[in-house]
Amino acid sequence: MEKTRNSILLSVDGSDESLKVISYACETLSPAVTETLLFHVMSSVPEVFWDLEKEPHWLKSIESVKKYEKKQQEYMTKYFDRALKIFQEAGFAKATVSTLLGAVQKGIARDILSESKKGYDALLIGRGKSGTHKE
Repeated sequence: MEKTRNSILLSVDGSDESLKVISYACETLSPAVTETLLFHVMSSVPEVFWDLEKEPHWLKSIESVKKYEKKQQEYMTKYFDRALKIFQEAGFAKATVSTLLGAVQKGIARDILSESKKGYDALLIGRGKSGTHKE
């Protein structure tokens, strides 16, 4: 059976520069034959940090870290919404563009490489100096 759709992995970091790569993809790729996964690997707090949760004097710091992680997830959710809107305005059907917010497993670059080996036809990377968000 012949493959009829192109599968694109588009790795983004939440920056304005990544939005430019998304716009480039929309201008370059054909909505009729392309499926795209928007992928972001989110840095998380090392597991060893959570062991400090048992120590009362660390509780304030732990709450701050939990808030940071939640804020980072919320930011990327909104970012993905913006990106999906760009794709839809360019004529891509909702069903052909999906998102994946993954936690770091082996390292950001290694995790992108690992995902890219899952049968994609191309990998686009959008990375900018502004990173996931201003903080």
